[in-house]
Amino acid sequence: MIKTLKGLALRTLTTSAAQALDQGKAKALRTLTKSAAQAKNRPQA
Repeated sequence: MIKTLKGLALRTLTTSAAQALDQGKAKALRTLTKSAAQAKNRPQA
């Protein structure tokens, strides 16, 4: 029983860690895209 709980908890932790990582990647990608677009729109000084 305890083994099963441990395995379940570990799986849940791993899954949420992976999801958080994906969200972080998406956020970083959005930020990069946004700054790239802003840099493109800004006239060269």
